[in-house]
Amino acid sequence: MVWMQESGDGLRVANTVGLGAERQKLVPSLLVGAPLIGKSDERELAFEVGKRMAYLRPERFVTLAVGTLPKLESAFAAAVLASGVRINAHDGKIFDVDSDEAKKLAAALQKQVPGPLLEQVGDLSSKLSGRVGNGLISTWRAATDLTANRVGFIVSNDLEIAAKGIATEGASLSSMSVKERLRDLLAYAVSEPYFQVRRHLGLHVRGEVSA
Repeated sequence: MVWMQESGDGLRVANTVGLGAERQKLVPSLLVGAPLIGKSDERELAFEVGKRMAYLRPERFVTLAVGTLPKLESAFAAAVLASGVRINAHDGKIFDVDSDEAKKLAAALQKQVPGPLLEQVGDLSSKLSGRVGNGLISTWRAATDLTANRVGFIVSNDLEIAAKGIATEGASLSSMSVKERLRDLLAYAVSEPYFQVRRHLGLHVRGEVSA
């Protein structure tokens, strides 16, 4: 959901009560502040909203909710610890899940997460031996940021606006440089997957012949 608010600044994520059949559930929503609402070019707002909406996907939301890479790594370690599995890092050593923050969060997860779900986490974690500690989490988070940039580009439907948004944004969830993120966006803008998305949305690039 996207809500406009007269006060506030920028974009904020908040849990709101759903509508209709979803009334009993909390729904992640974007709150759009007045400065963004007043942008002279709506495509700039479209890019920002599209990018944040990508982070609201269930499989990506943890990136937005946790924030920094160290906290994300601690959250991952806590999930592994709560599952009761010990996994090997890429150098053959046992993956370090002994930080105080990881232990504290693991204890909370064991109380709040159903046992069968923790068992599933354990099964998945055991398959990661040899990959953990070799940039697994940072690479995943960088890929998440690139995906969000692509979604923002698709929603804004303007490469220049998307590139400007990436080049001028503040702190990024990605550890990649602006140049690297722009390079990825340019490569995507001329790729067949991008054209497939446009055709699916009923949009066509100038000069493109529809089948």
